[in-house]
Amino acid sequence: MACAIQLDFFVFAKVGDYFPCDSDTVKPEYLVWDASMDANFKQIELLINQLYTISEMGSAVFGDLTNKAGDVPSGSALRRLMMSPLAKARRLANRFDTTLKKIISASAEILGTKIAPEEITITWHDGLPADPAEDAEIMSVRTGGKATLSQYTAIQRLADTDAELAMIRSDDIDSSVGLEETALEPIEGI
Repeated sequence: MACAIQLDFFVFAKVGDYFPCDSDTVKPEYLVWDASMDANFKQIELLINQLYTISEMGSAVFGDLTNKAGDVPSGSALRRLMMSPLAKARRLANRFDTTLKKIISASAEILGTKIAPEEITITWHDGLPADPAEDAEIMSVRTGGKATLSQYTAIQRLADTDAELAMIRSDDIDSSVGLEETALEPIEGI
């Protein structure tokens, strides 16, 4: 039980005034701030999370994945973590799209080429890295496990080579498929 203190006591309190209490009540004490480091770090973490929420920038934008599991997120997991920032970026892109088209059209007209802003198409990418393993898995599921690329195209994309080198490598692989290593002959007595 706390002491019953009237409001007018605080307005007219003078040096030497006191809080009269009964023997049944808890005596009034000073309010003390808990200055432990753990409490400070929790407060900082709370403020940072509020900043992420207000700015619509999740912690994943700044590479802070400590709130998540210890694994490196895949492409779709990273996309889910970046849902709010991607929505914000999409709103900004939609806002600047028509203005940029008008600027490009005006710049082209200054250089002597007439391009209407309606003819200009701007493709905004989200900037997230592609996950080739995840894309291949999705393609495999969608096609029922059937091949979606020729061996030649796969070599060209993965090795980042020109068409001629990819064709040579593809032919080398095709020629080596039929060859099998000769089996060792059994040794008698073993």
